Amino acid sequence: MTNTLDGLQCGFRILLSCFLAYTAVEFLMMTAGETPRLVVTHPGHQWAGKMLAALMILTALWMAFGVHTRVMALLGTALFAGMALLLPGLERLTMHSVLSVGLFATLALPLICAGGGRFSLLRGGWRVPL
Repeated sequence: MTNTLDGLQCGFRILLSCFLAYTAVEFLMMTAGETPRLVVTHPGHQWAGKMLAALMILTALWMAFGVHTRVMALLGTALFAGMALLLPGLERLTMHSVLSVGLFATLALPLICAGGGRFSLLRGGWRVPL
């Protein structure tokens, strides 16, 4: 039974990291004409979206390798919610954005509660100071 749970946790971890990486790369590959607007439309705020996408890619990499899975699942949920709900602008908030955040949070909940499982690069977290 524990092997099945460890496999599910590994699958959820990989699925969430793919979900985050796809969303970040999709945002970074948009052309200038289809760049989503932030809530406050200012030319300097485009960098906020790029930094958010870079953080999402870094979170996806750490989650794929299983480093601090609980923390990365929480951070990924917050970053994904920020990207999906705030970046297009409040006037274009659609049901698709809300459903995608709900799906992401549903997939992240087992990882937040139970961790990443046995199949990770660094089991038990990173204990070496940087």
